[in-house]
Amino acid sequence: MTTEKDDKMPDLEAYFEAARDAVPDPSDALMARIMADAVAVADGWAEPAEAPARNGFLRGFLDAVGGWPAVSGMVTAGFVGLFVGISPPALVSELTDSILYGTSDAYLVDPGDGFGFAF
Repeated sequence: MTTEKDDKMPDLEAYFEAARDAVPDPSDALMARIMADAVAVADGWAEPAEAPARNGFLRGFLDAVGGWPAVSGMVTAGFVGLFVGISPPALVSELTDSILYGTSDAYLVDPGDGFGFAF
């Protein structure tokens, strides 16, 4: 496309202007046919039936936790917890051994000393 105005056919612009100015109104017969067709189509539509109430256990659980997105997050967290529980990383094993069995020099804070705060 070009942005230059084509001056080879100057008389076409007059026709375009005349077409823009002379917009015919639709006839009354056309409007009556359009409205009759619209009424016929609207009469053919039925009211939507109400969905049956679903009060099962699964529906109640889904409503309580926030729907399927929340359930998918809980399933993912459960699988990650199962994986870490079955095959824990070395750091988790070392930390657990040091806390439970005292096998390393890990510093544990005694909660009985008030964490060094003066009350």
